[in-house]
Parts: sequence; structure tokens; C-alpha cells
Amino acid sequence: MTDQTESERAKMARRHRYLAVALLVAVAWYGVHRYLDHREEQRQIRIAECGAARSRAIRAWDRFRAQLVLHQFEQYVATKNEERDSAGAQKNLDELDATVPPKRPTIEDLKVLRALAAKWPKVESPDFAELEARLRLCEPE
Repeated sequence: MTDQTESERAKMARRHRYLAVALLVAVAWYGVHRYLDHREEQRQIRIAECGAARSRAIRAWDRFRAQLVLHQFEQYVATKNEERDSAGAQKNLDELDATVPPKRPTIEDLKVLRALAAKWPKVESPDFAELEARLRLCEPE
């Protein structure tokens, strides 16, 4: 009878060991997957933050470009008006047109500027009708 109880105890002990190992494996499996899910979540958050930072940088660059185009435009119109006032004659204006730097604003630049200003309604935008009229005045006929 004692042999039978000893053998039953040994079976029971083996079962408990198997159950303990199975439980340990299950807990480890759960922990590893939870850790991997957390890492993936953090990676997605970093990607989203990088995307937001990238789009903020692009918007800032576009704003800077728009301000630069506007500044070049105003500078060009001011110098052109000064030259036109001092020149007085059409032949002098033709000579002045030849000396204008190659990066003078055009109607296309004004369209780009208008599109950029529409993207950022909070940024104070110039009166585009007036700018276009001034630019058309400066264009050679």
C-alpha cells in the first residue's frame, strides 16, 4: 500500500512540476508579448511625433519662403518705382528692365504667395489685389 501511495505522490509531484513550468512559460510568454506591444506602441508614438515635427518644419519653411518672396517683391517694386520716377522716359525704362536682377517676382510668385497665405489664415497676409496691380505696373509692356 505504501508503494502505491509513494507512486501516486511521485505522479502528483511530476504533475505539479509540469504545471509550474507551464505556468512559468505562460507568464514569460505574456510578459514578452506585453513588452513587445509596449515597444511597438512607443515606436508608433515616436513616428507620429516625428511626422508632426516634420510637418511643422515644412510649414515654417513655406512661411519663410512666402515672406522671402513678399520681401523680394516689395523690394523690386520699390526699386522699380524709384527707377521709373527718376528715369522719366520709356527708353530709359527699357534699359532698366535689362539691369533688373534675374530673381524678380512674377505673377506666378504672387500666385504661390496667395496659395501659401491661404494655408495659414492666422498669418497676416497682404492685400493681393494691390500687390498684383503694382506688379503689373512694373512689368514691361
